[in-house]
Amino acid sequence: MACEAYRDLLVARLYDELDPADAGRLDAHLERCTACRDDLAQLAFAREQLRRAESLFPVSPRVVLLSPRPFRRPIWAFAAGFACAMIVLAAGLGAGWTLRDRETPVGAGSNPLAAGVTRAEVEGLLRQQEATLDHRLEAARISAPASPAAALTREDLDAAFSRLEKKIEGRRAADMGYLLDAISASELRSNTRLGQTREALRYVALASDPRVSAQ
Repeated sequence: MACEAYRDLLVARLYDELDPADAGRLDAHLERCTACRDDLAQLAFAREQLRRAESLFPVSPRVVLLSPRPFRRPIWAFAAGFACAMIVLAAGLGAGWTLRDRETPVGAGSNPLAAGVTRAEVEGLLRQQEATLDHRLEAARISAPASPAAALTREDLDAAFSRLEKKIEGRRAADMGYLLDAISASELRSNTRLGQTREALRYVALASDPRVSAQ
């Protein structure tokens, strides 16, 4: 085992860090101390092995952690996004109005109902038509011939009126189906326009959000 007084000098000799005075004192000691010579040889051997081992493994790249920079969206990007959103909104509204103007309701020439009729107007028309049919039915009952020469019994009149009522009910059901179809078509067009408006508003909201980058 090396002498404690010369242990630091042995390490300094290994790395060539001795001054001339300490180097001469260590050389004189090594000439008479076998243990220190053995320790110096072992240290030199260990250092050589470490050098060889370092060459076998690549040095890992140095990683420098940088603090994240705050996101700052340039003003021109915000302005461009807002302008694009407004263009999309205008295009959507214009397309909706154009399609609405170009659409021709089914049977519009034979029925007074328009595409944008409301439920109150439909109910009023139904009540008006029902009153007209009831008036015609009552007029037919009053104007029915009561002469015995006609040879018509009350059962015959009831059967005739029953057939007339069935025919009227059939026409009433057909008109009701048409009115329901007109209401459904009007609601579908309204929902389509609302969907286009909501989509355009969503684009405007995204363009106004500074966290969304311009694409």
